[in-house]
Amino acid sequence: MDKIKASLKLNFRDKKFFVLLLFVFIYLVVMRSYFRGRKDEYLKVNHWMYEDLTNYYEMEYYSHSKQDEPEVVKEYYRYILQVVKDIDSALKNGDEREFLLNRARDSLLLWNRDTEFNSDWEEVNNMNDKRRLIPSPRQYFGKEYDEIRAKLDFPEFKDLKLWRKYVYDKAKLMWIYLFNHDYELLNKGLSNQSYYSTKPFSFIYNIFSKRFALIVFIIALMLGSSGLGQARSEDYLKTELSISHNRLSCYRRIFVNNFITIILILLIPLLLMTLITGFAEGFDGISYPVLCNKKIMTGWNPDVESYTTSLNPAQTTPVGLSQYILKGGVNKVFETIKLIPLWKYLLISFSLILMGILFWLSLGYMISAIFKKTFVAQSVSIGILVLSFIPGMIGAPFVNTVFDLPSLGNVGLIPAGYRLVTYWQVFTLYLVGTIIFNIIGYWRFSKQDI
Repeated sequence: MDKIKASLKLNFRDKKFFVLLLFVFIYLVVMRSYFRGRKDEYLKVNHWMYEDLTNYYEMEYYSHSKQDEPEVVKEYYRYILQVVKDIDSALKNGDEREFLLNRARDSLLLWNRDTEFNSDWEEVNNMNDKRRLIPSPRQYFGKEYDEIRAKLDFPEFKDLKLWRKYVYDKAKLMWIYLFNHDYELLNKGLSNQSYYSTKPFSFIYNIFSKRFALIVFIIALMLGSSGLGQARSEDYLKTELSISHNRLSCYRRIFVNNFITIILILLIPLLLMTLITGFAEGFDGISYPVLCNKKIMTGWNPDVESYTTSLNPAQTTPVGLSQYILKGGVNKVFETIKLIPLWKYLLISFSLILMGILFWLSLGYMISAIFKKTFVAQSVSIGILVLSFIPGMIGAPFVNTVFDLPSLGNVGLIPAGYRLVTYWQVFTLYLVGTIIFNIIGYWRFSKQDI
């Protein structure tokens, strides 16, 4: 342990260490600026959308108010018009709580419209067709529904039946997840975030979906491929082996030293950016609800339907920080998609990053053990890195699978179902690769003259 500490102290004096720290930090600053620009654009699009919806519901309300219909129908259209106006007003005024409150009301209205308020829904309900039957809010929440209505000050609309034919549309299931998302934010006092948000924990979530981890993996590969060569050139190996003839412990110390160095290159810029953005925008949001695919986390086989559906941008829709994939079948959706707290999602992503660092670092060390000259080892590493992009360039059936190693650098997309892999596939790949590379690396190192 003392020798590892001494090696780390030498790393802190190495200019290369600070150059890499600065590079990662500058990357994070650039990405934050990018997200801020896209966030403004995202807000503008939302303003235009709710202005269009306001105009649409004004015409709807005017049309129904002139017809001979029950008062409860007219009240429904009046209420939904008012809710959309309040959402638009809250967006313009930056009133987060009013925005979430009214968007939750809007989601609940649309959810009810497609179920309990639909004149044809009860007939489908009686048929008990679980694949195409969307549960009503009252069925979904049970006794809790009345409490939810009271919290939202949501009208009952007793005996309301809108004359519509019930048609199952997988897009309608989105209202369930959007409502649960907004209602949880209201209960926790959290502000709404998007996939361009720059609050500290939301920012980390967003960059994990933007190949940030791949940059760290490349750093791990290059440091690994120069690890033994640099130790040779500085006579570190000769000195160590003259004191202790145990090559395994020497190899292990150099490896652990580089692993800790990469972790610091990852964590120090992230911590700095978290503090900077946290003091500017607040540190709340660690328990923010995000979507996760249960099949990806617990099974071995990938969720092919979620992945293939996600390839079409028209089949995904934003729910806070996440993107909801419009896959078919009511039961399928409830069995696979759930909301989990952001801290849990980040822990899942961090575990894959740590395993990925071990994998790429071990690959670099194996190359460094085979090729004694640092320049040759790093050239071979760059060649292997370039070759690793070929499966993704070929396309199906290799793209976004375990064969497409660079795509696994988007660690934030894996738990959501945007890659044709599962958590345990990736974890096993990294673990087995790390073991094999280190066995080959040490075997080659043990046979060499220092």
